Amino acid sequence: MFTRPFRYERAGQYTHACELLRTHGDDAKVIAGGQSLLPMINLGLVQPEVVVDISRLPEGRNITVDADGYLTLGALVTHARLAADACARAAQPLLPEAASLIGNSRVRNRGTLGGSLAHADPAAELPLVMVALGATYEVTSGHASRSVGAEDFHLGFFTTSLDADELIVSVRASARAGLGLELPGGVTTGRGLRDGVGGSPHPQRRGPGRGGTGGRRRGERPAGAAGGRGVGSHRVRGCRHREPDRSDPSHPAGQRYERDRTVQAAAHPRPRHQGAGRGGGTIGTSRVSESVTITLVVNGHRFTRAAGAHLTLLRWLRDEAAVTDPKYGCGEGVCGACTVLVDGEPVSSCIVLAAQVDGAEITTAAGLLERDGSLGPLQRAFHQCHAAQCGFCTPGMLMAAAALLRAEEPRSRDEIRAELHGNLCRCTGYGPIVDAVEAAQRERGR
Repeated sequence: MFTRPFRYERAGQYTHACELLRTHGDDAKVIAGGQSLLPMINLGLVQPEVVVDISRLPEGRNITVDADGYLTLGALVTHARLAADACARAAQPLLPEAASLIGNSRVRNRGTLGGSLAHADPAAELPLVMVALGATYEVTSGHASRSVGAEDFHLGFFTTSLDADELIVSVRASARAGLGLELPGGVTTGRGLRDGVGGSPHPQRRGPGRGGTGGRRRGERPAGAAGGRGVGSHRVRGCRHREPDRSDPSHPAGQRYERDRTVQAAAHPRPRHQGAGRGGGTIGTSRVSESVTITLVVNGHRFTRAAGAHLTLLRWLRDEAAVTDPKYGCGEGVCGACTVLVDGEPVSSCIVLAAQVDGAEITTAAGLLERDGSLGPLQRAFHQCHAAQCGFCTPGMLMAAAALLRAEEPRSRDEIRAELHGNLCRCTGYGPIVDAVEAAQRERGR
């Protein structure tokens, strides 16, 4: 699977990003971490003409607790940072705990809080937790901002109350709020939302529809507006506009309709017309991607290449820099065969755009070699413990282990297993792999 060409726009501020969304309309998608958008592009479920990158915005990365006891999280806070943040853990331990369970370490290193909430995957951890905590989302269109309660924000499967040009900026939740459910008749268990415990920090002024101030009913968006597209939000084309009598996702007919539309959209993508998408020329259904110049330091060597903006880091490394030790396995960030370190953090290079990490330092398995070309300590441990069988997963496994060994404290065998669980060995040789990591840890004097 390869990403189809698109135009790449890097936003400098939220106002710039919102303006780009207004300019490009339904042909634009937003990318923050890209851990949902890139797999969907790889699978052909979405085919944007323009990708708006907000991953380098200076705002949206703070975690604070104010004097009123509310925890505020920037939308670009990564899952890994949320899981490890002492401030967040002390204020509301449920959120870091939920973040620590998302995907694998590579997904957590890149995925963002706002991206998960705007994507609105019904299987995701964070949207449910936010509803349970009575959290409030601050969203902006660049011109105006509004607050939306989590219950009003999440409308259904992959559906939110975000307008076409809106982005999530931050999330606010009560510190140490209880959990529970409100039952019919006003009886509340646990969280007591109507008693102010864990409730919405701001009263919701309801406009038309369920989306808070200025919200629209589903199906009432103006012609050409995509709607529901926030930080990393990317719903399957064909699921945005529903017929009124089947709009309730809790109803069996609505659920069947959603599934049918999803399958239909994937099987029959919307045809592209000449000139669709500014700067992305088309010939029939083929699109020419805008080239971008990318500079990366790979295993100590500097590479500068002009290449298609749609290239993933994996393809850029293999095709542009001839670094072939990262392997293509799944295209979804699941198997770990493509794992590399980006500025010291493991990522799935198959679901990270090379343009997103422009200027970064990349380390692959070849970067673990000694200066004379001999095996490094971790590689020797893999060799001595017979941790490589067919060898396909080995480069990614080595990089996951290398990141693990950078920790200050030694890791137990169970902790090593937990850290490596996102890297799959098709030969099921996990025992020797863990043995090798333990041996390398001992050699380093840990």
